[in-house]
Amino acid sequence: IVGIFAVGIISFVLMINRFYKNLLQDEGYVMMTLPVCVHQQIWSKLIVSTVWFAATVVVIGLSCCIMAFDIRFVGDLWHGFLCVLGSFGLCLRFYSAMSIGFSFPNHKGLLSVAFYIATGIALQIQGGLGMALVTDSWFHRLLLGWEPNVSVVAGMHLGMWFLIVLELIYCAVFYFLTVYFLQKHLNLE
Repeated sequence: IVGIFAVGIISFVLMINRFYKNLLQDEGYVMMTLPVCVHQQIWSKLIVSTVWFAATVVVIGLSCCIMAFDIRFVGDLWHGFLCVLGSFGLCLRFYSAMSIGFSFPNHKGLLSVAFYIATGIALQIQGGLGMALVTDSWFHRLLLGWEPNVSVVAGMHLGMWFLIVLELIYCAVFYFLTVYFLQKHLNLE
């Protein structure tokens, strides 16, 4: 079990470390002179991180199967690849916090952590306000299956599409923050 947690933590640390070393430290000077735009550099980091996360999920799933002696679980691993968008969102939130933190001349690492925490607080506040607005609304009744013209399954599908759109907005905001700060305000070490 400790090994399973270690595999998850290592992939997470690798994601942060590669972005930090490739774009925000000494290698950043070389990376910024390549004939590619910042968008391509960010997408390369996102794709590699998502592949690492997918490999981690497969390894953890196989480890759980081996521990439970139930190999039938392997067929359900393909459903785990639907989390690509969530993986992009996780990476982009870290990337944007690090990009903002490294736009300052001093205390870059500390400011990166502070901006990560600040974005988390802002997201929690927005989520709470969004839940308060949705409560006892038409959309809430639709999701619970209380609307007579819409089935419960259709309501859940609508709810999932709503969450996908919210996740896309989440990813887009952090993506553009990362691009902006890497293009305009990067202060490499």
